[in-house]
Formats: sequence, structure tokens, C-alpha cells
Amino acid sequence: MAGKDIKTMKFSRKDLTRRHGGAKCADDEKNFFREDFTQRREGAEDAKEEKEKGLRKLKKQKLSYPKAQTSNGEFTNNNSASLRLCGSFLFILVFILISCQSVPNIPSPDSDNTNVLPLERGASIYVMADVTQARPILERVPIRELSDSMTRQLLERTNYAVVAVFPQESGRRFQLAAWGNYPASEADFILSFNKDWKKVRSQAGGSYWYSSANGLSMALSSRQAFAAASLNDEPFDPFTPADGVEIPEGFAEFRGNADGAISPFSCWLENPNLVISGIMNALGLPLRFPVQKLFINLLPIQEEKYEILFRLRFENASYARAVAAILSLASGLSSGDDFTLASVFLANPPVLNGSNVDIKSAALTESNIGSIFSLFF
Repeated sequence: MAGKDIKTMKFSRKDLTRRHGGAKCADDEKNFFREDFTQRREGAEDAKEEKEKGLRKLKKQKLSYPKAQTSNGEFTNNNSASLRLCGSFLFILVFILISCQSVPNIPSPDSDNTNVLPLERGASIYVMADVTQARPILERVPIRELSDSMTRQLLERTNYAVVAVFPQESGRRFQLAAWGNYPASEADFILSFNKDWKKVRSQAGGSYWYSSANGLSMALSSRQAFAAASLNDEPFDPFTPADGVEIPEGFAEFRGNADGAISPFSCWLENPNLVISGIMNALGLPLRFPVQKLFINLLPIQEEKYEILFRLRFENASYARAVAAILSLASGLSSGDDFTLASVFLANPPVLNGSNVDIKSAALTESNIGSIFSLFF
């Protein structure tokens, strides 16, 4: 009908241009408009009848799709709109978590030959470990968090780690910095929905996750992981705001062996006098040694066999000579191949090295090493 109207409109314009041509044109024009009006009225009646038929037909049909509603003048489906809203929410949440994540980029002490570790001062033991090589040994370290399933998963992704173990009176348990390949975004996303974890601002800048249930703090980036545990309700910031702790002089050299290989597990004790006195008493040598530092180095010597090298650092060479003489005498009197403290500390004569005394153990199994760790950790 619309097409017919357009044609008639064009025809009427053409006809009107010839109105000045005579009376016949005027009569034709009148007849045309009367016919056009009649056609329009008939067409409207036909359209009305078709519309009524269509409405009657729709009333007999049942809608098979969900009820629609309008949004911004357009029809939208409830389910699809909800999905789009949910997807947008998740995208925004992940973006916020990733953008708010602030983990300092600290180079690995193993690769950069640095003399500072990103750990707090005041610990009793500091550990440096090649996790890939020393994983069986780390499983023997008496830190209960290392047996946790989450910690095990992180260790599987870790290449290198440094750990500080604190005395109980400090209110802290340990602090860890690790380098590897971690699912940082996934971990942040999961922890954000766990009511036991909350975001805490770090004194060093950025933020970390804290769980009051187990006193554990944690932060991850794609290449680094930081963790800390406390013995009280006070969160232990896993980031070190200060310059960190300096590696003692001579420790880097001590970590290697004659072949130039670096130990996969090394540690030092800051105040070892009490521990050393306890060991000497157990060996039947009730002596108090003024030891300034104790270095411990673990070296693999054969399959599943290790040897431990101890270095006792004294204030001066006089103390070192006196202790070396006593240990030499005790080593000569020691006998037996069974695993005992004597087989660890008196298996070989001590070596005097300036103001240091070096002690090398007999060959030890992983289980033996676990027993030795219990003396220090």
C-alpha cells in the first residue's frame, strides 16, 4: 500500500504541473484525488482487518522464551543480562586485585652475588637453599608450615629460597623470601574469597595477605613469594622495610667445596653458644665455648648421602686453637660407626683455620640430617 501511495504521489505532482494546460486537466485531477481517497480508505480497512487476525493468532500461541524486559529502550533477556553483569564484575575484581598487588622486585641472592638477604634482623638462624636440589632436605627441617599442602605447592614452583628462624621470645616464628614461578593472580583471586584471609598494608609499601587463624602472612608475584609467621596476634610483615640482614664475612666462601660446587643448603647461627654448649655436654665435654658464629654447610657426596661441614668462628685465634686441641683429643677417643652425635662432630679431626675451627661429619642419610636439624631449629 505504501508503494502504491508513493506512485500516486509522483503521478499527482506530474499532473499538477500541467494544470495550466486546460480544463480537462483540472477534471482529471479531481477524479484522481477522489479515486486516491477511496483507495486509502479501503487500504486502511484491509490493514485493520489483517492486524485483528494477527492478534487473534498470537493469543492462541504460547511464548517459549523467557519473559523479556526493556533496558535503555531495547529488549534484553534476564539470563544473558545477568551473565554479562557477572562477567563484568569478575573482570573488574581481577583487574583491581592485579593492579593493587605490590610486591617489591628483589633479585635472588644466589644469582646476583649480593651480601644482603631480604630478611629481618634478630633471627637465630638464617638459611640459604637451592630448593630444586635440596627439597628432600627441606622436608626434614622441623618447621611445621613446610608440611602444609599450600607450602608444598609453592616449594614445587620455587627455585631458590632464604629463610630466617626467630627465637620464641621475639613473638615471631620465621620469615621466607623465595624465587620461582608462581600463580600470583590465581592465588590473589582465591584468597579474596576466603574469609580467613584479609589484605593488610605493608610498612615497606604495597600490601600482603594475612590469616589470623594461623598467624601467617603471604604475598606473591609471578616470580617472587614472601611469607612470615608469628606466635601472637600481631601480623608479621613478610616484606623487610630496612636494608635486610648482611651475610657474614666468609660465609659465601664457606658454602663452596674444593671442586667449586655450591652447597644446596647452607645456614648460619647468630648466637650459637647455648646450642654448642648443649652439644658438647652431650658428647661428654662440659665446656663453654665463646662461639661468635656457627656456619653449617650440607654437601651431597653420593646418592642420598650427605656430609655436613661445621665452622665455629671465635673472637680470636687463641680460642680457636684451644678448642681445636680439645676436639682433636676427643676425636681420637671416639669409636663406632653408628649414628650418634660423636659420628657427626667427632668423626674426623677438626681443622684449624685462623680464628675458625672446621668440623666435618661422617656420611649421613637424609634421616640422620633430620635428627641434626632438631638440635638447631
